[in-house]
Amino acid sequence: MTPNQLLHKFVRGSNIAFQKLYDQYSSALMGVCLRFSRDHADAEDMLQEGFIKIYKARKTFDIESGFSFYTWAKRIMINNAINYCKKNYRYVFSDNELEIVDPDSENKSIEGYKSELAITEAKLLKMVQELPDGYRTIFNLYVFENLTHLEISEYLGISTNTSKSQLSRARKILQKKIEPIPVPNTNEQIKVF
Repeated sequence: MTPNQLLHKFVRGSNIAFQKLYDQYSSALMGVCLRFSRDHADAEDMLQEGFIKIYKARKTFDIESGFSFYTWAKRIMINNAINYCKKNYRYVFSDNELEIVDPDSENKSIEGYKSELAITEAKLLKMVQELPDGYRTIFNLYVFENLTHLEISEYLGISTNTSKSQLSRARKILQKKIEPIPVPNTNEQIKVF
């Protein structure tokens, strides 16, 4: 069965096609859920609920649009993860202490963080999961999903200044968790941030 045939069968409601898509994309979408959750159990719940929503929304997937199934499903999974967090976690967004954000750090992608810090993805994921719920959500949307502060503010119903200050605070927490990395064969330290 070709990928196009698989998608057509999925849209028409084939459970076999849905299972194949689940098998193909569940691990990648689990990564999305892990970034938004506090722990693995919550991520599994998010993934399960997300796939139920994907199946229910299958008729909205336009095969001819040029969007990949993964892009479409990921958007549903992100929305589901945010809704799960809103329902099950207590978000605290505050812009009482607006902080100045380093303009150079504004354009930092996750690849930039990983290469500069020389840490494993698993360690970075654990550190992100340990962030307070609001910080973690904004960090994920900004760094991993490449949303702007305006998009995040509209998504979460907060001000852009709140989004900026929460991102700044999340970064500061992560910076404190990361110890300077020793350079091999020298006594020098690599500056982390």
